[in-house]
Amino acid sequence: MPVMPSLPPGVPMDIDRLRGRPVQDDTCRRCKQLGHFWRDCPKRFDLRHIMPEELDELIMQLLARKDAIPADPTPESADPTALATEEDF
Repeated sequence: MPVMPSLPPGVPMDIDRLRGRPVQDDTCRRCKQLGHFWRDCPKRFDLRHIMPEELDELIMQLLARKDAIPADPTPESADPTALATEEDF
């Protein structure tokens, strides 16, 4: 009967390494503020309990926010390259 060579001692896995570590960051993933988690967010609301008129108003606000054009901090007249491209035919 052949003799099997002995194996080297194994290295234990670090499965429970993160289990005992305290949570470092209690930042809400919904509003990005500290002090609570997303499930306890004060800005969270349940759409199942909202009135149809309130839902229509919310949809209109969200659509208006999506269609809004972001403000440009510098007007086009302050850009010297814009004037040069208009004059150069």
